[in-house]
Amino acid sequence: MNWKNTYLLSITVIILTVVASIITNYQYGFTPPNLIGNTLTFIKLFIFFSFINILNKSITAKAIKKYLRPLEYALYIFITLNIIAVVTLTFQLITRPDLFAHFQIIISYALQIFTIYLAINAFYLRKKILGKYNAVQKINYTPTDVNALKTKTYNTIDDRLSLCKRCVNKAFDSKTGLICGLDNAKPSFDTYCTDFIVNEAETERIDKTEAIEKPGFFGSWKGALVMSILGFARFAMRGLDDPFGVVFLALGLGWLVIVLTSRKSN
Repeated sequence: MNWKNTYLLSITVIILTVVASIITNYQYGFTPPNLIGNTLTFIKLFIFFSFINILNKSITAKAIKKYLRPLEYALYIFITLNIIAVVTLTFQLITRPDLFAHFQIIISYALQIFTIYLAINAFYLRKKILGKYNAVQKINYTPTDVNALKTKTYNTIDDRLSLCKRCVNKAFDSKTGLICGLDNAKPSFDTYCTDFIVNEAETERIDKTEAIEKPGFFGSWKGALVMSILGFARFAMRGLDDPFGVVFLALGLGWLVIVLTSRKSN
């Protein structure tokens, strides 16, 4: 999953976890054990939010920001506690099937699993994009074959602009955006532009950016669709008696919406 989707889903999970905690408190009362548990949950969410927020700023600036490292180490501890909680709850669900009747427990269980996944993915992306702490960043990417650009067709404005943004003749207009600097107009060619001159530095930058942001299976609509289908299938077979189907269906559909929305905005 690429960083943009990870960031959006992390914010979504944090909000859902806060809402679920508040609802649970109202249902079971503000007892000392609940208050202690929720206090730890809010501390964890605060650290998680702070980490992804600073990581987002670091990725945007392509430089490691202050406090990113200590926040990541603190998050290691809370994610470890999350894993222990998930393992414990899994054992309880196996030995006590009656717990499945408590919808809020299943929601909390699913959110904890999702939080673990998103945090681990954020750790991975931090290392992939920014490199190791106190180390020089290295990005693996495939350089653009300039000769291959000559054989492509450019039927849409996006296709044409994808070539223009790699050209030394490009210019920017405050009203219309990227334009050709030779005629100060939007490109209209359908085949390779004969005036194209590759801007090697800009092309390398674009290639590296695309290599970083390219989503894998779990960052694409395919992963979200699979999760939605599995959730729907389980819900169809078990109905509301098994909350897992509803949870996975809801998370899958939410994930799918975020992925498709982010694809359109790119």
